[in-house]
Amino acid sequence: MNLLKKFKNIEVLTPSGFKSFDGIIKNTKQEYIKIILVDNTYLICSVDHLILIENDEFKFAKNLSINDYIFTETGLQKIESIEYHKDKIDLYDLTNVQDINHTYYTNGIASHNCKFLGGEDTLISPDVLQDIITIDPKEKHFADSLKIFKQPIQGHNYFMTVDVSRAKGLDSSAFTILDVTAYPFEVVCHYSDPNIQNLIFPSIINRLGRIYNEAAILVEINDNGQQVADLLFEEWEYPNLLGCAVKGRVGQVLTVFGPRTKGLKTSVSTKRVGCANLKTLIETKKLNINSFDILRELTNFILKGSSYESEKGSHDDLVMCLVNFSWASQQMFFKNYVQLGLREVYEEQLEQFESLPLGIYVNNYDNFDDGFRF
Repeated sequence: MNLLKKFKNIEVLTPSGFKSFDGIIKNTKQEYIKIILVDNTYLICSVDHLILIENDEFKFAKNLSINDYIFTETGLQKIESIEYHKDKIDLYDLTNVQDINHTYYTNGIASHNCKFLGGEDTLISPDVLQDIITIDPKEKHFADSLKIFKQPIQGHNYFMTVDVSRAKGLDSSAFTILDVTAYPFEVVCHYSDPNIQNLIFPSIINRLGRIYNEAAILVEINDNGQQVADLLFEEWEYPNLLGCAVKGRVGQVLTVFGPRTKGLKTSVSTKRVGCANLKTLIETKKLNINSFDILRELTNFILKGSSYESEKGSHDDLVMCLVNFSWASQQMFFKNYVQLGLREVYEEQLEQFESLPLGIYVNNYDNFDDGFRF
């Protein structure tokens, strides 16, 4: 990837009008795709080029199919044919287009600029980001806030991490659910909503947790998270809620939820460990994120000072759920959970937490009758 030229005072047409951009990048590829639409418009691009499709989502060119609809200057157009070529080719892309989604028109077709693939300051290597494979959600609910990529499998272990916003629309309350039965771990479901109220959020967490085999749940308790954790414990009596105990110089240690162990309080230390572990899990292919939304956040999750956070104008709520999961995944309690199952771990510690209500719940995710059915 070579920067050919930087530009000033030159603009490119985007879905939000003419916008400035930084420069042009040249990429030499050994294969490419030609996408032809029903109106004979076409685009030649790399297999990893991002195309804007319906519902304002992006999809890699290699994942497009005939009859998919993609966004053009004249609206949505259907794909007539897709040609795959195994020939060396030089391709050119723009960098840092100042559209809200970094999108511009090429031959009338809306696609993402190459900045999406990340840079030197991203937590995850740009080469790894480029190779990540995402899949389409099997189901969407709550106005697309909830996306389900894989249905629960009986006998599998699931782990949910929850990040609670201040409910002011500036960031989102979010959670991710991962199948941690075996490597590679994988994201099977996630939720993100900037407007969900803290009194309602626990009911959604409770429902999804029970559907996914009473998943272990760890709530970040900074800001409003403590209220959500308390409601899950006291009102919903969620059986597999986790917390953290403070062990001197060791810091926070993952354990069962209790009066003095009420969730994870994210700190400089836990975030540093979580980011390092998340990088290792993804780059060694021990974690499949599956979600394009998470991939998009990862490409904007950059180093600022001595820590990682989203670029201005972007969000990192789902990524922070994975950061907290990655911190938890190195804890002995988590390792016992993966090996034994959470119920057995609870039984080993019942004498220390006699006040913890362990309600018995029989999974029956075939009988949800409110349009939320598997």
